[in-house]
Amino acid sequence: MKNRKYLALMIAMTMTAGLAACGTTTTTTTATASAAASAETDVESATAQVKADNETKVTARVDSVSGNTINVTLGELGGRHGGPGGNDQERSGMKDGKNKSSDSADSQSDESQTGDSQTPPAMPEGAEAPTDNGQTPPAMPEGGEAPTDNGQTPPAMPEGQGRGEMNLADLFTASDETATYTIDESVLDGITLDEITEGTILAITLDTDGNVTKIAQASLHDGKGGPDGMGKPGDMGQQGSMGQPGGMGGPGSSDASSIEYSAVTTYSEDTQTSGETYASTGTDENAVLVDNDATVTINNATVTRTSSDSTGGDTSSFYGVGSALFAKDGTLYVNDSTITTDAAGAAGVFSYGDSTAYVEDTTINTTQNTSGGIHVAGGGTLYAWDLDVTTNGGSAAAIRSDRGGGTMVVEGGSYTSNGSGSPAVYTTADITIEDADLTATGSEAVCIEGLNTLRLFDCDLTGNMPDDEQNDVTWDVIVYQSMSGDSEIGTGNFSMVDGTLTSRNGGLFYTTNTSSEILLSDVDINYSEDNDFFLQVTG
Repeated sequence: MKNRKYLALMIAMTMTAGLAACGTTTTTTTATASAAASAETDVESATAQVKADNETKVTARVDSVSGNTINVTLGELGGRHGGPGGNDQERSGMKDGKNKSSDSADSQSDESQTGDSQTPPAMPEGAEAPTDNGQTPPAMPEGGEAPTDNGQTPPAMPEGQGRGEMNLADLFTASDETATYTIDESVLDGITLDEITEGTILAITLDTDGNVTKIAQASLHDGKGGPDGMGKPGDMGQQGSMGQPGGMGGPGSSDASSIEYSAVTTYSEDTQTSGETYASTGTDENAVLVDNDATVTINNATVTRTSSDSTGGDTSSFYGVGSALFAKDGTLYVNDSTITTDAAGAAGVFSYGDSTAYVEDTTINTTQNTSGGIHVAGGGTLYAWDLDVTTNGGSAAAIRSDRGGGTMVVEGGSYTSNGSGSPAVYTTADITIEDADLTATGSEAVCIEGLNTLRLFDCDLTGNMPDDEQNDVTWDVIVYQSMSGDSEIGTGNFSMVDGTLTSRNGGLFYTTNTSSEILLSDVDINYSEDNDFFLQVTG
């Protein structure tokens, strides 16, 4: 039963059941399962549109403007998967038609790995700040069902300091479909007619008759992460979603504006540092806080965050209180640094709201509960390269997200969580990881909650969930809905392409109380000695 390879297994299901793990009790109802064995590997057509409240939303590139009439090409943000770090061909087996190994070459056709590559340049030596962020769907092996959402590729880091300007035009994948719209200025949202020029990428909302009701600047968060896409803070659920003290769930106010912060160092203006030491010992205190839309670059820093009095819990999990490096409102770059925390709720690097954090070649070690390694919430964005992350507390996933969701893209590195109820990856966000080692020594490997997505490429994923009287079974990957208010209700997506999936105890996939989609393509699976099931759908 060990080391079996599953090619393009697609499982779609809807179910519900009682559960106490990753934390909670759930209720009721129906279960269906189906398998799909083949599909074309093309990018989703640009005519695939998000529908809500009888409206249709499309993404379009402006080709020409005449007065208040625009001619556009429809499409989507994100090209074919080109892989991170364009010049580093050994880092990924999913780019530029190159298979990772002879084994995968035997099972996959070259045609299935090709596409319109949008590979960022490799990072030059001494580089500090990226200029944009890539979002590209993966190429799939022959006969494989493509994931239901776009993959994401972190950008390489070009020369220069300061905030990189996002060039959406470079991330736009055009279809063959064009359209002409006449604009009434009353439908413009956050953009003026003069700002709509050739090459502008727009998010256009149409009514059921095809009339334009809203035009705004397109965003990579459209239909994905952020407060509108991932569930909002609210007043549901007292127990943490991880079933641990001060866990991932719980009530919270609507946003961080009602939260009081204190920090040893607050940067409210653009700043660049090198070789600094930051030390925090206060209760629920940040070592570094980035605010006021500042852009801050921290190179070769030593950061310590220690407190026996900090409370952790929801304010830390949802809003970044007490984290070591916190991007509250701005852009944070962290390079070649060491971050060590020993305080409840002291995440290593936390990105909240409209903020973005870029973290590279950095070591992060956290000790206490609710202290994730890298963390987003409230719609925050975080990109990471080649990190060495270890967490030891309960409810302290190495790669962690929480209420309000966000976007995380990780390339390379090692991520290990050792605490109870601390998976390697806890997903209430849109997370993509490539070429990383992901290990949970005292928990399931992955938790995906609600309407959220985890994509893994060329990763080694290992879980070791202990037996617990609260649970009838143990598992390695769970897709579920806790009803705690941490994530919007909807389909949870797990996809894994290449790499290995290892369970040290119990069954493999468990899903309950949500619609789920699970994709495995060319994954080596190592079952535990007491394997109970490959997939359990309860209800």
